[in-house]
Amino acid sequence: MKQLWRILPEKELKLENQLIRLIEANRKILYHIARLYTRTDQQALEVVQNAVYKSYLSKRQLKRATNGKCWLIKKVIESAELYVQQILEEGDEGLEVEVRRFPKNDAAEELDRGIGKLPDKQRAALYMRYFEEMKPDEICEVLGISHSMLKMTLYKALTKLELELEEVRSYE
Repeated sequence: MKQLWRILPEKELKLENQLIRLIEANRKILYHIARLYTRTDQQALEVVQNAVYKSYLSKRQLKRATNGKCWLIKKVIESAELYVQQILEEGDEGLEVEVRRFPKNDAAEELDRGIGKLPDKQRAALYMRYFEEMKPDEICEVLGISHSMLKMTLYKALTKLELELEEVRSYE
C-alpha cells in the first residue's frame, strides 16, 4: 500500500510538468486567442489566467487528449466565451474598445477593423489558420466542427472581410 501512495504523487507531478511545458510552449497563441474574443489586453490576460487555472484543475483530462495544444486552446475559448457572456450580462461596455493588433498604417488598421467585426468563431478560425498556421484538423478539434464546416466558416470570414475592406476603400 505504501508503494501505491508513492506512485500517485509522481504521476501527478508528471502531469503537472507536462501541463506547464504545454502552457509555456503555447503562451503566445493562448493570449492571441483570448484577445480575439475580449479585444483588450487586460481582459485577455484574465481569460488566459482563468483558463490556465481550469486546465490545472482538470489536468487529468490531458492524458486522454489526443492533442494537448488543442485541448489547451479549447480551455481558453471556453473561458473567453464565459468571460464575454459575464461582461455582457453586467452591461459593461468594455468589449467595445478599439484594438490595434498590427503596426500602425492605413492598410493594417483597415484589416484590423475588418477582422474585429467578424463573429468570434470566424475570427478565431481565421486567426488559427492564417496567423498561427495551424492544420485544419487541429482547428476542427479546437472549434468542435467538421472539415466542411471549417471550410465554410473560413470562406464566410474571408468573404465578409473582403466586403468590409471594399466598403472602406469605396469611401476613400
